[in-house]
Amino acid sequence: MIAKVLFFTGILVLSLPLSAQTVIWMEDFEDHGNTANGGAGRYTSMNDFHDGVSDDDYFGRIEGLTEEFFLTNASSGIIANSIVPYSGWNGDFYYAAEDVNDIGGVIGSPDGVDFKDVTFSNIDISNGAGLNFYGLFATGENDPCGSSVYDGTDFVEVYYNVDGGGEVLALCFNADIECNIPADVTNEPLYMDPNCDGDGGEGTLLTSTFAEFTFAIPDGTSLDLRIRVRMDAGSEEFAFDYFRVEADNLLGLSDTILVNNISLFPNPSNGSVSINKSNDIVLKQLEIYSIIGKKVNSFNLEKMGNSKSFDFEALSSGIYLLKLRSIDGQIVTKKLIIEKR
Repeated sequence: MIAKVLFFTGILVLSLPLSAQTVIWMEDFEDHGNTANGGAGRYTSMNDFHDGVSDDDYFGRIEGLTEEFFLTNASSGIIANSIVPYSGWNGDFYYAAEDVNDIGGVIGSPDGVDFKDVTFSNIDISNGAGLNFYGLFATGENDPCGSSVYDGTDFVEVYYNVDGGGEVLALCFNADIECNIPADVTNEPLYMDPNCDGDGGEGTLLTSTFAEFTFAIPDGTSLDLRIRVRMDAGSEEFAFDYFRVEADNLLGLSDTILVNNISLFPNPSNGSVSINKSNDIVLKQLEIYSIIGKKVNSFNLEKMGNSKSFDFEALSSGIYLLKLRSIDGQIVTKKLIIEKR
């Protein structure tokens, strides 16, 4: 099951207010990590390919300075230029795509499918609380409305799945459809789409300079991430790099007790929710965030007993993150699903 997130925001870097965060997982694509091609096993991309024609269709690792495609850790690659050269990537390599449904490839495994997935499985998040995903994203085309290259069917989506609870669509990039004339859904610029409705016009424009986007992740033990890229025509280019999961704080024994002894009921809820805790936990504050990091409310909990009821009926249906802070500064994040009938 995939849960679709529907929230509205217009900021570029969508993050919770943070103290110094600790990186607990990172993938920067600096060496060959693809399980499917005999790499180090850090991620799986089943159909990396290059069609063998310089500056044409591909999906896979690109060396930034030379713009060469690398299927493995070979000493040299094949050119995969973008229309506008990328800038601002991290390190030497990034992942990039153009016309991913090409079937004429001579390098790798072209499959003719309109989209490509990269998955990161079984990421250990058990030692962190207050988790956020960060990643760099860019397009190879900067032209304005009506003269760009992205169509209404093109998209990039990032999903997460914590402890097998089902995939959540957390970050979307879509074309600004009908931005010049009604019913025109072709040759438009690509935007971060804050409400994942397929029309990115209300979001943040992507350019060839890598920009950072982020979303919050519920606390848990194991995390899966998946990025899906659908670019099915020539010159439709996209790139991503430097994925991280960062934690507000690392969990010691007392933090684990905090995680295991705070619960929400019912969950899913129609808006009426009780927060329950053990007697030895003293909470200070509750903050509520949308899944992409927009703060929607906060409450003082210093006089809370072992249980407190809340009326969240003003919240729309969707997934929210409840960030609970104890009196001694420990933080735990719980996922709340609101389902309006």
